Amino acid sequence: MLFGGREKSSKCQLFLNCFQLWTARITAGAEEHGVPYPLFREGLTRSNIMLDRKTLSDLAAWEPRTFKSLTQIAAAKVIDDEVVGSRHLEQPKYFFRRDLLKKFWNH
Repeated sequence: MLFGGREKSSKCQLFLNCFQLWTARITAGAEEHGVPYPLFREGLTRSNIMLDRKTLSDLAAWEPRTFKSLTQIAAAKVIDDEVVGSRHLEQPKYFFRRDLLKKFWNH
């Protein structure tokens, strides 16, 4: 048995190490594209993109274009919602969202 009895604390320690690794990968990937980690998570939440840390970590490591798109979505959302700390971010170029297009179509 791998984690039976005494080794249960090892399982918890392993999970904490994985959690730190996931967070480090996400932070590095988001900051590589100019978006701080807290704003990245806030933008994803406000955009109703519900991905857990493990999935985001895998995307940051193995799917850089997909992760870049997620950072653009998050950045655009926090800029539009004027979240605290988003003033230094630039609006992504060549990026369109459905709700932004509806604003222009209705005018």
